[in-house]
Amino acid sequence: MARLSELRACRMLTASCSKPSLTLLKTRFDGPHFSCREKEGRVALIASVPKALTSRYQAGKLIQETAPLVGGKGGGRPELAQGGGTDVTKIDAALARAKELLAVARLKKAGASPRR
Repeated sequence: MARLSELRACRMLTASCSKPSLTLLKTRFDGPHFSCREKEGRVALIASVPKALTSRYQAGKLIQETAPLVGGKGGGRPELAQGGGTDVTKIDAALARAKELLAVARLKKAGASPRR
């Protein structure tokens, strides 16, 4: 299940998929993306941010904030990070948190306040 969101001219993608493909996402999508995968009772997390957007969003921070939600940890660089966990029941919570973090980062950069 993928959720493409547009927030004030910045597209971001959060997805729960059977087999995330960074190559496919990088060639077809130019915004930050975060994906989760459940495999054999474990959760795999991947975040990617185009280099031009790393002043706004950081993949490593996305993973550091979302991995504990699925009972795990992770990290990486500002443009690419990965993590994992053991609680597959929390994948939706991790996706929601990633979307929230991306939205907040976008609004802070734009100087706007979040809408409720």
